[in-house]
Amino acid sequence: SGTGAMSCAQWAAMIEADEAYAGANAWLKFEESFHELFDFAHLLPTHQGRAAERLLFGELGGKGKTFISNTFFDTTRANVE
Repeated sequence: SGTGAMSCAQWAAMIEADEAYAGANAWLKFEESFHELFDFAHLLPTHQGRAAERLLFGELGGKGKTFISNTFFDTTRANVE
């Protein structure tokens, strides 16, 4: 999902990165950058927005709850309900 072009440096970093396991250098760099930007104790990356919505709304949602959304994904409503 999403659009955007990647720079040569971004492609090079992705190709050189070792993504084999969560303790890889790429993961550690990502986690460090995340904590520099955000004041959250926990980080749970997802592979796409729909999966993130499913986790978020599954935890925060429920009967009688209301969420405002721009419904980027056709699954948003199903995830909320």
